[in-house]
Amino acid sequence: MKNIRALFDNFEGTWKLAREIVSGADIMTAQGTATFTRTNDLSLAYKEQGVSFSANAQELPFFRHYTYHLQDDVIAVNYADGPQSGDPYQHYSATENGLLAPKAVHICGDDHYHGSYAVFDDNHFHLTTRVTGPKKDYLMKTCFSRM
Repeated sequence: MKNIRALFDNFEGTWKLAREIVSGADIMTAQGTATFTRTNDLSLAYKEQGVSFSANAQELPFFRHYTYHLQDDVIAVNYADGPQSGDPYQHYSATENGLLAPKAVHICGDDHYHGSYAVFDDNHFHLTTRVTGPKKDYLMKTCFSRM
């Protein structure tokens, strides 16, 4: 298993992303790119963009920005766009079975976000996020492949 520094450093670069969001019987898919750009030795700027496809085939563009910071044995992810820019999103630590698991569940209003990374090799990883709350209940799986 790689240490947290090696996992963090491996994110740098451009990735193809394929996403599936399942909410009950509804399935939405998305395709796009994600780029991790080093801003200093301990920080990466993350930008994703692409097009999502709703169950009725409507195309919806998307984008999101985060910052990833290496802090000792934790990767801290903060929002980097919108009204929450600079606010913490998740803090991940490495597990024995090759996952990056959250230190705590992210709570946003009444919603709970539980995400984890599965790193398969230097060129492939998945981010799986389960979101639950009074008005949300979905599973989002994003597969990343190095370009």
